[in-house]
Amino acid sequence: MDALRATSPSAQTVIDAIVAQIIPEGGSVDEESAKDSMAQALSELTILDPDVDLLELQDPQIWTLMQLYLGHEACNRMYADIGQLFESARFSPATIVQRTNEMRSFLKNSVAAQLETIRQATPNPTRQQLETLLRDAVQITFTVFEDSI
Repeated sequence: MDALRATSPSAQTVIDAIVAQIIPEGGSVDEESAKDSMAQALSELTILDPDVDLLELQDPQIWTLMQLYLGHEACNRMYADIGQLFESARFSPATIVQRTNEMRSFLKNSVAAQLETIRQATPNPTRQQLETLLRDAVQITFTVFEDSI
């Protein structure tokens, strides 16, 4: 990070460097999903907070970044689970887009609510707590939308 600070990097360069450090190369589907989710979350954070210094994140920004990352990662997992279902001729393309958008919105809100509950209980959630949050959020979403998919 010190090398990045010395070059006055663009936000995208910083995002790429952070993603590379957090999620090293490996090539598995899970790793690629995590990279994609983190890159999207960092990009979204810069839109939500244009003055954010990605090299000096403050506590509220870190929690926002975690929420954004977990929301994107949960959506990636949901898409992996329902992808083939929506490929069938049972649904029109318009219906698929509508339901996917509804599920995505619900899922991201579920992640945000669950993360806020964790945040109230502990300042440093464990990896297991976050993994459970992801799994629970996806499961709740499928339960809520079960009749429509």
